[in-house]
Amino acid sequence: MSKSLWQMGAQIADSVGPWSLHATRSKLHEQGAKVRKRAGIGTDFWQYRPLGDGESSNRIDWRKSARSDDVLVRERERQTPSPLTLWCDRSASMVYKSNAELMTKLDYAYTLAASLVQCVALADDRATALIDSPQTTPRQDLAMRLEEQSEPVLQRIPDNQLVVMISDFLMPEEFFKNFADTHHDFIFVHVCDPYEVAFPFLGRVQFSGYEHEADVLLDKAEAAKADYCAAFEALSLKIATIGRYVRADTSQSLADTVRTIIS
Repeated sequence: MSKSLWQMGAQIADSVGPWSLHATRSKLHEQGAKVRKRAGIGTDFWQYRPLGDGESSNRIDWRKSARSDDVLVRERERQTPSPLTLWCDRSASMVYKSNAELMTKLDYAYTLAASLVQCVALADDRATALIDSPQTTPRQDLAMRLEEQSEPVLQRIPDNQLVVMISDFLMPEEFFKNFADTHHDFIFVHVCDPYEVAFPFLGRVQFSGYEHEADVLLDKAEAAKADYCAAFEALSLKIATIGRYVRADTSQSLADTVRTIIS
């Protein structure tokens, strides 16, 4: 990630303000995302459980215990925010842009990531780059670590984290199976060039792949628009079934996209 993109991300973060991970996760859970509760220091009551061996009697709920055969402890849900874990897709298709006035999808994704990291920092929280050995990373090193990422290794993330995946999601079906049976909250940021959304092509057009696909020549590109748009929307709906879905059109304001993600 270039220094200019990181600085642009800082400017966007300053305009958008801090990102409370706890508030975002609470909203995701209200909307039906998966949650695994954990005990700890907090204010929200979770459950009663029997007093364990060696535990202090100060934790006993005497009123509840008087109506039970067990000595019960009132347990609260842990509220310490988990770090934000980020993954940016660096596959070849991400370097596409339909005209010189736009950012490539990759530069747009990197700038989003830089903005999100610095919004989290404004809230005194931390972020992690999802690479082979994820770890909490100082902000000044995160740009370099994002560029080390390859395929996400979700199994190496500790349970119960907020994970933001930034990609065009032009992936084989096996990619989406990675998200089954995980205990994270996911936000999928679908980065798209406006031409990929609208398919405005007319007449004889040759499409060349970025990842060793065979070229496709269409005599009347407009005749393929309905099928293409249906497939594009089907991809969007598939992503939305496994986490919160945010579409990020590279012709749209980066600050507005960041606000949508953290809202």
